[in-house]
Amino acid sequence: MLGLLVWLPLLACPLMHVFMHGGHGHHHGRRPNDRGSA
Repeated sequence: MLGLLVWLPLLACPLMHVFMHGGHGHHHGRRPNDRGSA
């Protein structure tokens, strides 16, 4: 059980990035000059 608690955040982190950046979070690719600096 303890091993699962250790691996859970490590597996959840890449999944969150995939869903946020590769899913419906494309707000950073429409206007590159919106913020002025990347």
